[in-house]
Order: sequence, then structure tokens, then C-alpha cells
Amino acid sequence: MPWKATSGQEQRFHLILEMRAGERSVSELCQRLKISRKTAYKWRGRFRRERLAGLHDRSRRPRRVAGKTSRLWLVRLRRWRLRHPSWGARKLRPGLRRDFGRAGLPAVATISRWLKRWGLAKGRRRRLKGPVVLRRRVRAARHCNDVWTVDFKGWYRTADGTRVDPLTVRDLYSRYGLRVGLLRRQTVKATRRELEKVFRKYGLPRRIRSDNGGPFGGVGPTGLTRLSAWWIKLGIEVEFITPGRPCENGAHEQFHRVYKAEVVRRPTLRMAGQQRRSTR
Repeated sequence: MPWKATSGQEQRFHLILEMRAGERSVSELCQRLKISRKTAYKWRGRFRRERLAGLHDRSRRPRRVAGKTSRLWLVRLRRWRLRHPSWGARKLRPGLRRDFGRAGLPAVATISRWLKRWGLAKGRRRRLKGPVVLRRRVRAARHCNDVWTVDFKGWYRTADGTRVDPLTVRDLYSRYGLRVGLLRRQTVKATRRELEKVFRKYGLPRRIRSDNGGPFGGVGPTGLTRLSAWWIKLGIEVEFITPGRPCENGAHEQFHRVYKAEVVRRPTLRMAGQQRRSTR
């Protein structure tokens, strides 16, 4: 019969008596009680050492907890917190280490947990999330000016040390490079000025595809910036690629590799000359 919670001590005592009598094997007794041989020998050993007191249930709490914060450190921490009410865990720990050393010093997470348990600190308020905007999957271009791809090539320096950020604009259907404009910074104002030059020369596209970084994409719920909002105002659809998937704009990335091999690796002395080489 299985163990019963209400008469565990009594069943263990009967098990010891039957093991002493030797009329049945230990395996048979264990099978009938649905326990392991190791458990049966454990109770017999406890009975030999402590008699009936050894058959009581014992606490399963571990005798030693590795990494447990000592009472001394908790007293020190509480005193420091009461002395500096505005300090958090990240600021309290260096002070404790400076005055008492590193031996046994609790981690930042441990200090924070104890402060919350004592009611001396509150957790951070979670930022409320805005509405979720479902983005369309990127679509293939069907004709010229259907989809333009826009991106910034990684910055580099000309021979005189001037930093330039190349803004690249390309027609996805024809794979034609519409513009490589060298900017000094990736600002909305400078990017808009370059795009206005392209719009005046080639007209407006139906869609513009870009990544989610600035100045094209933002961190707000809609993912728009002043630049991409300006595109929508002009009647252009904004198409962002999936975050972390540059392969959705792979043709543009290949254009960057060619530009790097042909132009970036052999820069001219000044920015004006580099712009002429980029425009060819």
C-alpha cells in the first residue's frame, strides 16, 4: 500500500519491524509500499540512530545556501540606505565596497531586491506602450518610379580628413542609382535637401523603402519621423523593412558594396572632388 500522509510514522515503524523479521525481502516490501530500496534503508538507519524520533518528517530546507547574503551585510546595507534615502542599488554598492571591502559584497540585483523587500525602494514604472501599427510586407517593384530605396552608406573620410555620410537613392525596378549625395551629418534637414534635388529631376515615386534607423524611421508607435511624414504629405507611401532583416533591401546593400569598392577605397583630397566621383 502507498504512503499515507496521516500515518507516515506508523507505516515506517511497521516497515522496520518487517525488515527485522526477515519474512519478506526488502524488494517485496518496497514494491508493496511503492517506495525505493534507498528510502527503506534510510528509515532503518534513522531508527537505529534515533529510535522513534528518527521516523518523523524533517524539513527539506537546505542546511546551507550558496551565495546567501550574510546578516552583517544586510545590517550595513540598511544603515547606508537610511543614511542616504535617495541612493539606489547602483550607487549604494560602490560606497559599501569602499568602506567594507569586496568580500561577501552583494550584487546590485541583490541590493535592489532587499530594498524592495524592506519597502525602502520602488521598482521602475513600466513605460506604457502605444498602439501597435501593423506594417505591410515589402512588395516587388513593377515599373520605374514604383519603388525607390533610400539608405545611408557607412561614413568615411576624404583624404583631407573630412567626414562624409553618403545618402544613396536608387530605383528598385531599373536598379539605376538616382543620387549619391555626400552629407556632413545625417540630419533631417540635410537629407530632405538632397531628396528635393532628386524629386525635381526624376519626379515623385509611388513608394520609398528604407530601414528603421534615423532619419527615416523613429521609435514612436507609428515609426515615422519628420522626414518620412514629409514623404506621406507629398503622397508617397512609406515602406519600412522588417527590423533586423537587411535582406529585404538586398539590392541596395549590393549597390553599397559596389560604391565602396569603386569610390570609397580611393577617396579624393576634398569633399567636392569626392562628390563629383560619386555622381558619375
